[in-house]
Amino acid sequence: MTDSAQRAAALDGVRRLAKLVPEWTDTGRARQEIRAVRGYLMRNGFAAPDVASLADPHALAIARKAMLYDSDSPGARPPVASGGSAGTRDPLMARLRQTGRVEDAAAVIEQMMFGPSKSGPGSEAIEPT
Repeated sequence: MTDSAQRAAALDGVRRLAKLVPEWTDTGRARQEIRAVRGYLMRNGFAAPDVASLADPHALAIARKAMLYDSDSPGARPPVASGGSAGTRDPLMARLRQTGRVEDAAAVIEQMMFGPSKSGPGSEAIEPT
């Protein structure tokens, strides 16, 4: 890609970003929030090179929304559904570790998603090997 093509692509990205995040037409605010978004992404597991190369305006706008949501309403986040306690899952996990069978993995996932079965953890859901 030539320099002029790169410049044109960058300008197009900036225009699209301004439409997605109108607050960023103020360059000072944009710089401050972009730094904050980069820090947010790295604190949440993104590698520095990945964050530095992030150029998609939609990805930046979504990352900003996530950052604002997390910082704005820490007590108002929806509760995370729990799929059964680890105690009821332990026998299924032990069986999966022992056999490595897909069916046993499915039983663990099913319990994580839907909770323990009425007949007890891992009882008749899987045929013994």
